[in-house]
Amino acid sequence: MCIDFSASNLAGNGILAILCEDKRSEDGLVLPIALQIERKLRNHKALKIKELVTVSIENGRHEQTDNDLHINHKYILIYRRVRNE
Repeated sequence: MCIDFSASNLAGNGILAILCEDKRSEDGLVLPIALQIERKLRNHKALKIKELVTVSIENGRHEQTDNDLHINHKYILIYRRVRNE
């Protein structure tokens, strides 16, 4: 897994930032990608969540093709490496 590789190559109490965004499935349901990533990493031995940053994209271009609300934000999940001693 690339997360394990990244965690093992962080120096000291290094920081890993993961940029992600929610998507919609073909049937219009929101797929909460950031939540899925956080759940997978919740019990990671070398990484602990430090911050969750929400980035709002106010002037982004998008096409409204259906009746669903446009997803106009992204997340930055920030993890800190913890040393297992």
